[in-house]
Order: sequence, then C-alpha cells, then structure tokens
Amino acid sequence: MSAIITRQNPPGDPLDEASSSRSIWQRLRDLFLNQKAANLAVAIALVIGFFHGYLKWRYRHPVMTFAFDIPLIIALGLVVSRLRSWSEFFPPGLASRWLRAFYVVVAIWFVLALVLPWGVPFLGALAAVRGWVFATLMFGLGYHIITTRRQFHGYFILIILLATATAIYATRQTEDEVNAMREMDAYFERMTRGQGFVDDEGRYVLRRFSTFVSSGAFGGTMALSLIFLAALLTDRTVGKGEKWILLVLAVIIGWGMFLSGSRTAVTCMALGMALIVWKRKLPSYLWMLGGACAVGLFLGSEWTSGGIVDRYSTLSDTKSVLGRFWVVVIPGWNNLLKSSFIGGGLGKAAVGLPISLLSYFGRYQIWGVDGDLGKAMTELGVVGTLVVIGMLIAGARDGFRVLNRHADNPIGTMALGAVSAFIIAMITFPTGSPFVGIPLGVLTWFFLGGLLRLDQIAATASKPLAPEAIQVPEERRSDQGNKVAAPGFTPAEVSRDIRKRQPKRFLYAPRKPSNEWAPPVAPSEPPPAPKGQGAKKRFLYR
Repeated sequence: MSAIITRQNPPGDPLDEASSSRSIWQRLRDLFLNQKAANLAVAIALVIGFFHGYLKWRYRHPVMTFAFDIPLIIALGLVVSRLRSWSEFFPPGLASRWLRAFYVVVAIWFVLALVLPWGVPFLGALAAVRGWVFATLMFGLGYHIITTRRQFHGYFILIILLATATAIYATRQTEDEVNAMREMDAYFERMTRGQGFVDDEGRYVLRRFSTFVSSGAFGGTMALSLIFLAALLTDRTVGKGEKWILLVLAVIIGWGMFLSGSRTAVTCMALGMALIVWKRKLPSYLWMLGGACAVGLFLGSEWTSGGIVDRYSTLSDTKSVLGRFWVVVIPGWNNLLKSSFIGGGLGKAAVGLPISLLSYFGRYQIWGVDGDLGKAMTELGVVGTLVVIGMLIAGARDGFRVLNRHADNPIGTMALGAVSAFIIAMITFPTGSPFVGIPLGVLTWFFLGGLLRLDQIAATASKPLAPEAIQVPEERRSDQGNKVAAPGFTPAEVSRDIRKRQPKRFLYAPRKPSNEWAPPVAPSEPPPAPKGQGAKKRFLYR
C-alpha cells in the first residue's frame, strides 16, 4: 500500500544524499547527472573564464574576446529550446520580478543612448547591453540545469580546482616577467598599469593577477573559492579524506588571494566566513581553515618581503576605505548632474566595452567612472540605479530565505556558498564589477538560480500527494472510475492527509473473505415519519 500512497523522490532529488566516500573525480562526474550537454558547456565556460585574461593577451583575435560567452550561449540555447514559453525561464520569486523590471530599464536606456545628444554609437550601446544583461541570464540557466545537490557540489569542486591552478601560477608570476611583457606589448602595458603599489619602505610591489585581467578579479575569485571550500568543510556528508584535501588546497588558494593585494577580497572572505560561522557555529575544520589561510598570508608576506602585510594593514584606516568609496560616488554624482539625473544612456561609461575591439566602435566621448555603482549612475540615471539596487536586495532576500529553511542540512551547505557569492556581489557593487567580472558575474547569478531550484525540488519531495495524484490499479476502482480503497487494507494504512480528502460517500468497506470487491453502499433513506404526527415532528426528524 505504501507504494501507492507515498511520494517517491524523483531522480536526482537533493534529499537522496551521495556517499561521503566519493572521490574528487567522482564529484566532477556528478556535474553531468542531468542535461549533460548544457552542463558540459557551462564547465567549459568556467575553465575559459579562469584563464580568460591570459588567453586574450596571448591570442589577439576578436573571437577570443567572447570565448567565455560562446559556451554559455550554447547552454542557454539548449535550455530555452526546451521551454514552452520565455516566462518559464526564470524561477519564481522576488528576484525574477526585479530582473524583468531591470530588462525594461535596459531597453529604454538603450534607445536613449541612440537619441540623446551626448549618446553613443550603436555598437557601444549594444556592448553595454551585453555587459549589464548577460550575467543575469545565468540566473535562469542555473535554475534549469542544476537539479541535484551532487551537481552543486561538483561545481564547487571544479571552481576550487581551477582556483588552485591559477593560484599556483600567481606564485610564479614575477615583476621582471610582467615588466618584460609590458615593454613588448603596449596593450598589455595599458591593461596592467595599475597592478601594483608602493609599500611602507618605498618599494614597488606587484599585485599578482595570474591569468585574470586584473588583480581585483583574481583576488575576488580566490575569496569566493575559499568560501565554497569553507561551506563544504561544515557539511557532515563530506568525508574526512575530501576535507583534508580541501584544507591543503586552501593553503594554495589563500596564498594566491593574499598575493593579489585585494583588500576588498579579504573583506568579502571574512564576511562570508562570518555567515558560515553564524549558521554552522564553529566546527573544528573551520579552525583548521583559519590556520591554512594564516599559512597563506605568511607565504605571501615572504614572497613580497612584507609588502603585502603593509597593504592589508590599511584595512583599519577608515579614511582609506571611505576614499575608495568616494572615488566612485563623486564622479557618478557629477555625471548624474550632467545628464539631468536621467543618465547618459547605455555605453556612456563603457560598460562591457572590449578594449581590444575599440577600433570597430569609432570615436566617442566616454564619461569615465569606476565601479558598477558609478557606472549605473552614469548610464542608467536615478531610476536605473534604484532598480539595480532593488534587484540585488531581492536576490539576497530570496537566497537568505532558502538558507534559513535549510540551515542544518546539506542543501544549506550549497546555500551558504551561493548566498555568500551574492553578498560579495553586493559588497563589491560600489567599487567593483559583479555584473561584467569574469567569472564572478556569472557565478553570482548561476548559483543563486541553482539554489532556488534545489529548494523547489526539496519542497515538492516533502509534500504529500493529493488523492487525485495516487495511482490506483484498475481492479481497485469503482464502476464509475472513482478511486476506492482496495480489499485487505484498513483506513489506518492510508495516510491521514489523503483520508481527509476522500469524499464521505466513498467509505472503506469491511474486509471480505473473498477476493471480489463490492462497491460502497450508499446510505439508505431515513424511514418515513409515523402517521398522525405533525409537520414539526417530521421537520425535526429530517
């Protein structure tokens, strides 16, 4: 009977946990449990994203500029081709509604960019559409192709391994090597001009950027990888062997993060760790992770003769931190005044503009500003900036709701990583580029969409089936096709939820000695009232 009335977990249900003895290789194979082609395309895009800066400098071709986008577009095409309508692409929730409003703003300001007197050429505005919109499309992509917790875990492992590889390259990157490349290549020199600082002793220290386009992007990606790693360390379903491997990798990733000299990355990592400790307390493995990061900081200090420590010591300088914020807000505010608060239109702040393809765009005036907050103020005006801020708040709200529902189970582990990634995007929004950053912009929205899908599947698996959804064999149906109880089963064997929904006229018949089933007998009519009694008596009886 239980096979009839209970819900079976669907294939790939997140409640069907994987064994803790799975190897790293098996974790990577879990990426392809469902929709193999689409997940393969996303995995290829992530590999390209971690080495995109190096590939663009090494191979100067217009196609290489969009090498990260092409596999993701293929994955999007595979997903959209299976949908009945575009409305099914985004998951239900507040973030999706704000995203639709954001797309309306982008469409309006795209037209404004072409008609305003200070506007930009068509290609410049089109590049800005890509910069603002493309990463947010990963929200729907993650929702459709991540359907199991094991897939989510596999993506975390893939990112951690890629982060380890790029961190190793960063430890081998030297100032002499970078200077030699700058002398040979003017484009490389222009792109890496600000990747360094002067320490307290007056020495120039190179901020390692590894295979990324900037040290900020490299450091932020390393911080996000460490947060994914920390979330896995708090998961009871992860075996001890895998946790020890992750701790070894944490030393290398932390080493690379500190070599980047990104103070924002260190701050984001600290906040992500605080969120994990808040939800999962402080297990012993997190203490070990703190020790691994301390070793990474020590190695970074040794590699830079103490220069990195001098840079991170400025985190306690409030004036320096606020100065990094005001250097974005003040130019953005000036651009708002210049455009009468409506913005300059898409492309005016060069969002998504590929520097390697400037010759194809023609010459036009750009209002220079840093950070996505300043760029939103410059291009989208007051209305667009408020919509972008509302979209980020809505995404964080949806993520936190899932995290609170699954704080103590394995889905909560994935939620810790996804929500922390979104928090990093919100923190770096004023001074960084969570929309166009590669691969941070994609990871931010991709994992949030996948998290909402896991929550939806878990909620569906935990709900009792309605009576009309029960599969009853033909011999257990009445002549009228209505579902009735089978012989040999008492009402106590049927779930309480289904019993309440059964119509009262379909009563459970007593057991029969034979195998034949008789349809339920309708209750008989009440006997007529005795003759000679008045209407009042008959009325009371009825």
